[in-house]
Amino acid sequence: MTLEDLSNKTGLTKSFLSKLERGASVPSIASAIKLAQAYNVAVGDLIGEGKKSSTVTIVRRKDRTPFEPTEGKSGSRHEAITSILGDGIIEAFI
Repeated sequence: MTLEDLSNKTGLTKSFLSKLERGASVPSIASAIKLAQAYNVAVGDLIGEGKKSSTVTIVRRKDRTPFEPTEGKSGSRHEAITSILGDGIIEAFI
């Protein structure tokens, strides 16, 4: 994929992408998300944090961790549906 192709897919400038490629710039979270989507990978994979596991963890309803309701959100319930991956790493980007 050329810089022009990647620029078209992400909306980021070729100049900025070139700086990223050379290590002369660091992407914002928004830019990292755009790049990950363009490459069809997780954001963590771009920075070497994505550790692939051959196992899948299912968190059953009774084992989910509820979060405290946020002010102004009465009546809603928030639960974690994923568990922490190896070494305490969790993929925070969806």
